[in-house]
Amino acid sequence: MGLTIEEKLTNEGILKSEPAVWVNSESVMQNGRLVLSVKHLVFMLNDAVTAAISIDLDTINILSNETVLTDSNILAITYLQYDTAKFTVLNYEEWEKAIELARMKPHIGRTNSSPIQGPASA
Repeated sequence: MGLTIEEKLTNEGILKSEPAVWVNSESVMQNGRLVLSVKHLVFMLNDAVTAAISIDLDTINILSNETVLTDSNILAITYLQYDTAKFTVLNYEEWEKAIELARMKPHIGRTNSSPIQGPASA
């Protein structure tokens, strides 16, 4: 049996983890956990076996703070130029700082295989 997503993230190195809500739209919000590892930002729905969203930190273009309804702690992430994911977090500034610090650290000596998304395609 393979490793669970939590085990894979633990092996990769978890930097930050907390309950969060994925804001799919103003009317569709899903509870789960937002986890920052040394290479990925992952959102898992509660009791999920796989990640609902997995973003490679190298693909992030823009981090921004948005407001949805009455919540002003929305972490909006634009990645791969045109995709956007939004999460309500406890403290936007802490998440922005943690993500930026993780993006600045080189991953020298690591393979190009991602434990979250599988081996790289040839």
